[in-house]
Order: sequence, then C-alpha cells, then structure tokens
Amino acid sequence: TGERAVLSFTYVTKHVKTLEDLGMRDKQREQLKEIIGPGSTGIVVFSSLPGDGLSTTWQTSLRSTDRLMRDFITIEELGKHEPDVENVDVQKFNPANNESPLSILPKLILRQPEVICLPELTKSYGEALNLICKWIVDETKFSIVSIRGKEGADTLARIATALRAVVDS
Repeated sequence: TGERAVLSFTYVTKHVKTLEDLGMRDKQREQLKEIIGPGSTGIVVFSSLPGDGLSTTWQTSLRSTDRLMRDFITIEELGKHEPDVENVDVQKFNPANNESPLSILPKLILRQPEVICLPELTKSYGEALNLICKWIVDETKFSIVSIRGKEGADTLARIATALRAVVDS
C-alpha cells in the first residue's frame, strides 16, 4: 500500500541563564553589570519589540543582579506572569478588583525594598512610575522597568506619555 513514515517532533528550548548566553559582548555585559550592580540608584529601562526577547532579557538581567544582598520586589498584573527569578518577591495586583500598581505601591514602599521592578510598563502605569521616580530621588533607590517599543526614541516617548498623563491630570 505504499511506504509510511512516522515523524516525532520534540519541542527543544535553550534556557538562557547568563548575559553571555544572550550574546552580549564583554564590554556591554560589564557596563550593564555596573549599572544594575550593588549601590546602583536611578532607573533602568529595558525595551524591545513584541516577541523580540524582552522577557528573556528581563529575566537574565535580574539574575545577574545582587538579589542576595538587596531586597527586590516585582509588581505584576494577575494573569501576566513573567518568568520567576530567585529571591525576587512578586507582588500581584488584580485590575478586576480595581487594583493597580499605584494602589499596592505605597504598602510596598513601606517595606523599604531596595529595588522595585515593573515588567511590561504601559501608559496606564504613569502615576505608579511617577511615584517610583519620587521614591528613587527621595530614598536614593533603584528601579528596573521594561516596556515594549519599536526603538529607543519610541520607548522614551512612551515613558514621557505615561508621565505626562500624570502631570496633565
């Protein structure tokens, strides 16, 4: 009746664990480690196009920080889960219950974390981002955020739009 063939497909993924696995050059890795390393203050923004590895870059960069020496908190929307990173406390909010990053942020700041992380920043996070910026300046703390953008200028425009919405209101 003819020849038959049996095909078996195996889903293989490469787990990226280090900045070197991402393909970063030595100098770039050292610069990033200096920016997000011990004693860092300010805000670091990671950005990429949708589907271009923002979650992987986010996760790998968090893994290369000093999470054992500093208290990290990540604020995530319920249902939008980023991959877990060891020693990073994940705090979830539920928009269905009228919660937002802004509604849980004051309680989190009272815990005196050293780093607050916001994955997947959107323009509706403007007030939370504004509060984080004040916290960074007042307390000399550190924050890491990520945002989808077409290029660097687009990313900065999205952040400015989010902050402008707070100023205009």
